[in-house]
Amino acid sequence: MSGALLAAWRAVAFTWRLGNATVRAATAGLVGMLVGFVVFAVLGQFAPKGWGDVVWSGGILLSGLVMAVLGFLAAFRRPAPPDVMGSAAWMGQRELIRELAAPALATDPAALLVGRGEGRGRVFGPLLRHAGSAHLLTVAPTRSGKGTGTVLPNLLLADRPVVCVDPKGENARIAVRARRRFGPVWVLDPFGASGQPAACYDPAAVLDPASPDLADDAATLADALVFDPPGQVAEAHWNEEAKALIAGLLLHLACRGGEGRRGLPELRRLLTLPPREWDALLRAMAADAGAADGLVARAAARQLGKADREAAGVLSSAQRHTHLLDSPRLAVSSDIRNWTVSPRRT
Repeated sequence: MSGALLAAWRAVAFTWRLGNATVRAATAGLVGMLVGFVVFAVLGQFAPKGWGDVVWSGGILLSGLVMAVLGFLAAFRRPAPPDVMGSAAWMGQRELIRELAAPALATDPAALLVGRGEGRGRVFGPLLRHAGSAHLLTVAPTRSGKGTGTVLPNLLLADRPVVCVDPKGENARIAVRARRRFGPVWVLDPFGASGQPAACYDPAAVLDPASPDLADDAATLADALVFDPPGQVAEAHWNEEAKALIAGLLLHLACRGGEGRRGLPELRRLLTLPPREWDALLRAMAADAGAADGLVARAAARQLGKADREAAGVLSSAQRHTHLLDSPRLAVSSDIRNWTVSPRRT
C-alpha cells in the first residue's frame, strides 16, 4: 500500500512540473479524489443507513472537482520572477509617486532631482526626488540633455557636498554662483576652461605622516599617476615597479619633506635628479629606517637592489608616467603656497 502511494505521489509531482493547465487540473482532481476516497470512506460509516455509499461517492466527486478547479487556477497564477541575477524591477506609477514624489522629499534641500512623473495633457507631472544612499546612474546618448536635465538642476538646488567632473567648464560657469549659497566652491581648472578663478590643490601635500592610512594613501596616489591599461602584459612589470618607486618617494616627502616641498612638483623634481644626486637620495632613504615605519627604507632598498639595466628601466617608467607634472599650468594649480582648497566642508 505504501509503495503504491509513493508511486502515485511521484507521478503527481512529475505531471505537476509539466506546467500545462489541463494536466495540472487533472492531477489536482486525481489528488482530490484520492483524499476524498479516504476521508469520505471514514465519514460514510457514520452516515444514516442507506446513505453511506452516497456520501462516499459524492464526497469523492466533490473533492476531485474542487481540487481540479484549484489546480486549473494555479496553472495561470503568475510565477514569482527569478532573483538569480537580482530582484530589481521597474517602478509602476504608484510606486514612483510614493517613493520619489513624497511631500517630505519636496522639502528636503539635499534631495536630488531625478526626473518628472507622467503628466496629463498640458499638466506636468510631479518632480521626482531621491534622498537615499543608493547610487544613481543616468544613461542617455550624447547631447540628449543629461547635463541640462540632471546635472545642472542638482548643482543649482541640492544643498549637499558635490564633486563635479566638468571637462568643458560649462557647469562651473552656470552654477558656481548658486553653489556659493550652500558653502565654499573650488574650481580646479588649470587650463582655464571655465573662465572662473582656479583653485590650487595638491593631493600629495595632504598625506599625513601620522595617519595609519599613510601607506595606503601613497599607494593609491601612485596608482593614479601610473597609467596601466589592461592587456599590456609587456609593460606590467615596469608599471608595477614604477608605482612602488613613486609610492616610496611620496612617503619620503610626507615624512621628511620641507615646508612647501612635499607635493607633486617636488616628486617630479626628485625623479629627474642627475644620476649622482639620485643615487645619493636613494641611499639616504635606505638609511632612514624611522620614516613611515620603515617603508621608505624598503622602497629605496628595493630600487637599489636591482641590476643597473632594470633600475634604469623602472626609473624611466616612473619619469614617463609623471611627465605631465612638468606642465607649468599644473605646477601652478598644485602649488601649495597658493593653496585654496580646504579638506573640510565649512
